[in-house]
Amino acid sequence: MVPTTSKVEFVVTEAAVREVVDRHAPPGTGVESVALGRSGDRLLVTITADNPTLLIGPEGSRLRAVQRNVRQLVEGGAVRVSVQQAA
Repeated sequence: MVPTTSKVEFVVTEAAVREVVDRHAPPGTGVESVALGRSGDRLLVTITADNPTLLIGPEGSRLRAVQRNVRQLVEGGAVRVSVQQAA
C-alpha cells in the first residue's frame, strides 16, 4: 500500500504508520507527530519526539524495528525513518 495521490489511501497509510510508531515507542518517549512525505519512490517518515533516544533504543534497535514494520506496510518499498527532537 504505497501512498499515492489518493488522499484516502494516504490517510490510511499515515494512521497505520502512526500505529507502528506507537507500538514501538516506550512510555516517556512523548511522540508529538509522525509526518509522511515522498521522495521519488521512497516513503519518508519523520518522527518528532520529546525524548527521541527512547524511540531509537539501544544501538538503534527500536528504530530498525519501526523501519522494518513500516516497510512491510508498504509492501517492501523503500522507506527512510528519521527521528528528531521536539522543540
